[in-house]
Amino acid sequence: MALTGYLHQSQCFASLADATAAHWSREPVAVTPGSPSILTDVVYDGSAWVMRSYSVGSGGASLVSSVSLPPPTFPRCDPFEPFQDGMLMGSGVAAAMILAFIIRIQGWATR
Repeated sequence: MALTGYLHQSQCFASLADATAAHWSREPVAVTPGSPSILTDVVYDGSAWVMRSYSVGSGGASLVSSVSLPPPTFPRCDPFEPFQDGMLMGSGVAAAMILAFIIRIQGWATR
């Protein structure tokens, strides 16, 4: 079992970039009411995940700050484990079907 993936919320991602995208993209937009209101959003700017804050008023929105987010850490996992589990279950079902076929062909089954 090679631990080549990254686990985030019970899902194993094949790459660190995919796990990081899943982590930061689930962050909700936050609005702090006031005059002016502050809107905070997490976005990917092409090279890094950043948290941007905007001042929102009657005249529109303007960028207040942009802060790079630290890279999250994830436990390691095996992205092929579900496939291997399926193969194990499938082989058991196939063996049972073959055994039932042999019993039927040999006439051991009662009518």
